[in-house]
Amino acid sequence: MKVLISQYIAQRHADTISQTAPDLALVPFVPTQPLPEEGQEAEVAFLSDDLIVMLHTAAGLPTTPPWISHLPELPRLRWVHTCSAGVDDPLFQRLLDRGVLLTNAIGVRRIPIAQTVLLMMLYFVRALPRYLAAQREHRWDPGWGEELTDKTVGIVGLGHIGQEVARLAKALGMQVIATKRRQVDVEWVDQLLPPSQLPHLLSRADFVVISVALTPETRGLFGAREFTLMKPSAYLINVARGAIVQEAALITALQTGQIAGAYLDVFETEPLPPSSPLYDLPNVVITPHCCDASPLNEARDLQLFLENLSRFRQGESLLNVVRSL
Repeated sequence: MKVLISQYIAQRHADTISQTAPDLALVPFVPTQPLPEEGQEAEVAFLSDDLIVMLHTAAGLPTTPPWISHLPELPRLRWVHTCSAGVDDPLFQRLLDRGVLLTNAIGVRRIPIAQTVLLMMLYFVRALPRYLAAQREHRWDPGWGEELTDKTVGIVGLGHIGQEVARLAKALGMQVIATKRRQVDVEWVDQLLPPSQLPHLLSRADFVVISVALTPETRGLFGAREFTLMKPSAYLINVARGAIVQEAALITALQTGQIAGAYLDVFETEPLPPSSPLYDLPNVVITPHCCDASPLNEARDLQLFLENLSRFRQGESLLNVVRSL
């Protein structure tokens, strides 16, 4: 069985993979070059984080990396594991249309993402923007910060990331409300609502955290109406997908004070164009689709892949199977 892996992963983890499955033939490839000839016979492909970063930024590259266009065409390909949680890129739909088994890394990056959410809530509530501005201007401005205690966080999409955000928020004494399609008992959540009650969540939350998957139902979910339902003192935090938020409406809400501010890791167009007004808004913090970054991710990614590789070779059910997009 031949397994496609990036040259980066081969250099770092080929021995570990080979020890787990000595009969495998690893086929390393350079992402910017055509797939090697032996890669045409690959049955498995491991899309590690270095490849996913390239996939996210492919639209901004002069030419599409060859592996992105050629992967779905491999005649013997049976299974692809991606180290991303989101699978909204057209590449994944092409794989599913071909009948290729697809698994993802949902839940693997919940810890760094949730910790970033907590960081940004503290950043805003403890008045860090004010202090940093005073520092840049050489001013002594003591001011006053607030606490997260008794503040309400509204989590839109209570999956792995949302549940980890809820856990951390409860540890700091926050009230937690959330939306989820299936009504189940979830620890650390004070009130669980169906998606139809999003307006109720928006009217109560001091922080609105978007952690729902991008689907036809959630695309453009946040528009002008939703921002008018939020408190003027509330903050939006988007760590899901940019297309869930109508960016023009968000910019208007931020410029006019309909909401207090936002932390954005994802955008409608990535990379975010230099002309975007978001860069210059003083009540916005931007990170370039990297809030999930952590040096611990690589080991977590590999552990999940190896577990699924063992299951795949033994004909067992795989973890995190993507049924449809």
